[in-house]
Amino acid sequence: MIYLLDTNAIGASMREDLRMASWLSPIGADDRVVVCTISRGEILFGLERLAPGRRRTDIEPHAAVVLMPATRVLKTNAHCSACSLCATMKVRGVFS
Repeated sequence: MIYLLDTNAIGASMREDLRMASWLSPIGADDRVVVCTISRGEILFGLERLAPGRRRTDIEPHAAVVLMPATRVLKTNAHCSACSLCATMKVRGVFS
């Protein structure tokens, strides 16, 4: 079976939410968990917006694990740059 995780599910798993862990526990070795590009971008954008500090430092390793398979796709590297640029523009007040 293929499980498509949305942004909320990814965020909950990165926070180690017990309900999400319970929901994901029956996923077997033959199952696939996938993350769409939009959700990946939302997570990366959210991380870019976080100020350097403990919270960001705590969350980044979890994001790396959840998003690791997606980072192997070359064309998604453009999304990383776009997320960084959008976060910078938002901080500078270019858009809300």
